[in-house]
Amino acid sequence: MVVGSMYLFPFFHHLFPRMKFLHIIRDGRDMAYSKNQNQLRKHGSLFLSSTEQEQWSSPVQSIALWSRINFLVAEYGEKNLPGQYLRIRFEDLCTAPVATIFQIFEFFGLQGNAEAITKDEVSPPDSIGRWRNEDMPTLELLHQVGGTALRKFGYGITAEFQQQDNRENKLSFYLPSNSVPELLEFPERLQNIHSQLKKSRDWLALIRTNLNSSSGG
Repeated sequence: MVVGSMYLFPFFHHLFPRMKFLHIIRDGRDMAYSKNQNQLRKHGSLFLSSTEQEQWSSPVQSIALWSRINFLVAEYGEKNLPGQYLRIRFEDLCTAPVATIFQIFEFFGLQGNAEAITKDEVSPPDSIGRWRNEDMPTLELLHQVGGTALRKFGYGITAEFQQQDNRENKLSFYLPSNSVPELLEFPERLQNIHSQLKKSRDWLALIRTNLNSSSGG
């Protein structure tokens, strides 16, 4: 998966129905404390309400975006691309690289030396688990907002955050009204565009036919 392609997933699927999509995901809690918040800067307004953008800190906004976009991508892939969608956790690539790389090879029908690739390419960063060093009040809100997605993607909720997880904020998966059409209605919009283009081509063909008939007469 190319970074950013997840936002156009249905669009690409419509253009390439037989495509295979590799969805690589990393713990949203670590992502929330990354210095690189380009995704939040570029796409946050599509997935966060104005109130959330005003009242939530950057880490909380980040995990809200992470939760919502990855959840939508996962649901779309699981529903619409059976056998063509594979989700890999970054942490699994770091802790069990050979098995994970082999799984990717199998998915794409490729051959290669997973052990050699592991040796040359896989170097787990120190930032894995960095969220554990952050302040407790913010972490509680992170789990309140991101709990559903964290569970779905296999990221355990430790005991100290179980209470927040059990009373998860319903705003966690609230999507501003403009975000769902932007992400999920590309196929329908493209079909409408294709229909209009076909009508235009048919209309132009009719004009050419009439012009040729007039010239011949």
